Amino acid sequence: MKLAILMPVYNEEKRLKSVIDDLAKTDYDYMIVDDGSCDNTWNIIRDCANWFVTYRPNKGKGHAIKIGAERLIKAGYDYILIMDGDGQTSIKDITSFIHAQKVVPNAKIIIGNRLWSPKGMPKIRYLINRVVSFIISKLAGIDIPDTQCGFRLVHKDVFNIETKCSRFEYESEILVKLGILGEKIESIPIECIYFKDRKSKINYIKDTLRLIKMIWRIYNEMSLLSERIT
Repeated sequence: MKLAILMPVYNEEKRLKSVIDDLAKTDYDYMIVDDGSCDNTWNIIRDCANWFVTYRPNKGKGHAIKIGAERLIKAGYDYILIMDGDGQTSIKDITSFIHAQKVVPNAKIIIGNRLWSPKGMPKIRYLINRVVSFIISKLAGIDIPDTQCGFRLVHKDVFNIETKCSRFEYESEILVKLGILGEKIESIPIECIYFKDRKSKINYIKDTLRLIKMIWRIYNEMSLLSERIT
């Protein structure tokens, strides 16, 4: 398995350097995509990372993932381990993803599950994650305990799937479409890390509306497909 780590980041100046330093101590190849940050993130990446992409303006996490994945696939990587640069996921869990891929080699996505032990997760985030995961699981036709976890191992074929979302809801769209296609999605428990001074980048109103719009669109697409089949 030829694997590289992909880290899309946006305004992560506070903890990004420590995350990069931890990655640099490992043998994993990694790429950082700066999604139009407007703080000191770019300077940290330039000084600390060896392989990176940057652009302006901010275009969304989904766009950053697509850009990074395209370059990594062209470089010959078969699997891409996506992780956030905010320090809320543990480098130690990388080996768990690699082990899971060996156990379930036909899984197109192996996604982390923080909700098995959500210590420190704010109650509102926990509730939203539970509700959204339930809805996405129903649409995908497979139980996915934590659909909003950004720590996931993705096979390169997944990026051939046509998508319409470019921001955070892109990751949910991929899960739904993989489920509809009947592909294997596996979940593994990972450590849940939350910092008390951490301010979420999620706009609960705007981003929830985006997610609802995506869910409604896919639901209608499924209904139309069902009518054509019958």
